[in-house]
Order: sequence, then C-alpha cells, then structure tokens
Amino acid sequence: MKNILYISSCDPEYSNGGAIGTRKIIETLNKMQEENQIKWYGVVNKEKENKNSGKYYKEIRRNKKKAYLSRMFGYAEQMELNVKLILKIIKEKNINLVIFQNSRLGNISEVIKNKFPEIKIIQNFDNFEHEFSKMFTKNMNLIIKKIEPLLVRKSEKKALKNMDLGIFLTEKDKKNVENFYGVYKKSEIIPFIYENTFSNKKIKKEKQVIFTGSLDMRANIEAGLFLIKNYKKFFEKEKIKLVLAGRNPNTELYNLVKEMKMENIEVVANPSKEEMEILLKKSLFYISPVFDGSGMKTKFVEAIFYGLPILASEHTMIGYSKEFEKENFIKVFKDEKDIKYICKKISELYSISQEENINEKIREFYKLNFSKNGIIKKIEELINDI
Repeated sequence: MKNILYISSCDPEYSNGGAIGTRKIIETLNKMQEENQIKWYGVVNKEKENKNSGKYYKEIRRNKKKAYLSRMFGYAEQMELNVKLILKIIKEKNINLVIFQNSRLGNISEVIKNKFPEIKIIQNFDNFEHEFSKMFTKNMNLIIKKIEPLLVRKSEKKALKNMDLGIFLTEKDKKNVENFYGVYKKSEIIPFIYENTFSNKKIKKEKQVIFTGSLDMRANIEAGLFLIKNYKKFFEKEKIKLVLAGRNPNTELYNLVKEMKMENIEVVANPSKEEMEILLKKSLFYISPVFDGSGMKTKFVEAIFYGLPILASEHTMIGYSKEFEKENFIKVFKDEKDIKYICKKISELYSISQEENINEKIREFYKLNFSKNGIIKKIEELINDI
C-alpha cells in the first residue's frame, strides 16, 4: 500500500480556480483510500474563513506576515516555510509518494529529493507560474515586480527538475513550461474537475449579463475594464445590466464605473458560494473577454454548470474542445479588436437566452462533457504505475 503526502498551497475548500484545480487529485485520493489501495495525508493552506476545519491532516493558515517572511527567505510561496514539518511527516508516516498541487513549491521538492531520493514526486501545474507571476505583479511596485517572478522562476524550475511525473492542464502550458526552462520530463495532460451542488430553487431571470473571476488578477481586471469601457456599445441598446463578481475587485474597476457614471454596472466583491449561485442564475448569459494568462478558465465550466449561454474570447477557450464551438449557445471571438463581431454575438445570445428550456439544454451539455469519472480513472492509473 502506498503512503501518499499531498501538499497544496491553495485552500481546497475555497471557491477560486486554484481550489477547483485541487479536486481532481483529492477526489482520486479519497476514492483510492476508500478502496484500501492507499493511505493519504493532506498538508494544505487555509484561507481566513477556514471552511471545513479539521478535514485535512495539517491545515496551515495563510496570512500577509507569512507571505512577506517567505519572500525574505527566498521562497516563492509561504507554504515553503513549513519544510521541516513536511520532512517530519514523511518520516513518521513512511511516505513513498508526494504530490504537489502547485509548481511554486519547488524548493520543498528539492529538499525531499535530496533527503529521500527513493520517494516519487508527482507535480501538478495549475498554471505556468512564472508567466502568471509577471502578469499578477504587472501594476505593483518595482521591487515586487522584480523579486516575485525571480523567486517563482527559481522554484518552478526546481519543481520541474525534481518531479518523476508532471500533470498539466493544457498542451499549451506544457510546451511553454518545458521550452522556457529547457527541462523535459514525463508528463500527462489532465483537465480539472468541476462539480457543484445544483439547487433546484427557482431564481427569476433578470436583464443582466455576468463576468466572474478573481478580480485582483491582472487578466481578469483587464477583462472587467474592457467590458466597462465598451458598455454602451455592447449593452446599452438592450438596457442590459453588467455584473462583475469575484474576489477582491481592484480599485480600477470601481474608479472606472464612477468616472463613466455607469448606473447599470455592478461590481460585487467576494460573493459567497450561495450569493454567486444566485447571481449566475439571475443572468441571461456569461461573457468572458480574457486575453491573457495560462491554464484553463474554470469559470467557463461554472457558467455551463448553471445553464448559461456563453460569449468568450479564444483565450478563454484554451484547453477546451473545438467541438464545443459548434453549439449555438457558445460564441467565440478572437480579441479586443472584434468590437463589431462581439456586438453581433451579444445580440444573438440575448435572443438565444429567451428560448424555452435553453438553460436545461445547456445543463445537459455540461453533464455529457464534464464527467469526473474518466479523469479520476486516469489519475488513479498514474498513481498506481509510478
């Protein structure tokens, strides 16, 4: 029987894309443990809310003090402050496989490989983290802009070098990471699992469209600014309300709404899971003008889960089947220059959103295309074979 240590710098109980990314690993580990194939131990960071406290073997609270301290020690992630704890668990629990959720944790994987060369390491890549860190720090002060990507680059390269197997979300991420670092190891492409509890409670539709995401991430900030700047062209004719909802909205979004004196735009900060569900169910369709960043855009699947037609940039659709674009409720545009085309597709989706049973039809599309069983089976095989 394998003893597995799973390490995540993301809180699996949170509602962001990183948390969604943990599910394919955790659900596989839970299934294998229930079948007595493995025993697993989770060491995870927890957000302030600390939902489902006690669910994992070790839960370590995240905070700003630890974030600053970790950078002073040359780490790319505050979880790396816990390397001694992790080594202790490896010895006590006789661990023979370690799975890292995030490629910012390369300093820990290097220590593990040096002290326990017989231990196998599976490295998951949620993003091309170096590229992501440059985008995230784009508008921060010069010191952070210089130091953060440097620390991430060093750690991510170590993660790549020390892994026995890598798991990437998309072929694009895999090629970008390998070519950037010049390190080529065995790896697989495995998408994320998106599962949620669908409430049958009826929510009356309102004349609104929605964009969701972590609104402190640069690519999502730019997407929100793009929608606000073009509100009159896109939505004023039909008098459609625009809702931007997500984590920690950047002040640029509020300031632009105020500057343009837009009463029909609402920025919703840090909605709970229940509040987000209501916002999505109220909306006529979902719009995602994201033009930058790595990984797969999990919010696309969230919108499909709630039965919403979608207007998305090509970048949003990276990693998803091209066959999806044949559906009349999924419209795709190339870039921010496609204003006339976007206007046309908004009109089409507005009409489609009025069709009888359209939300039920899209929900069936979700059930058909995003089953978790195949993904769990593939990860299970990788764990057994390593």
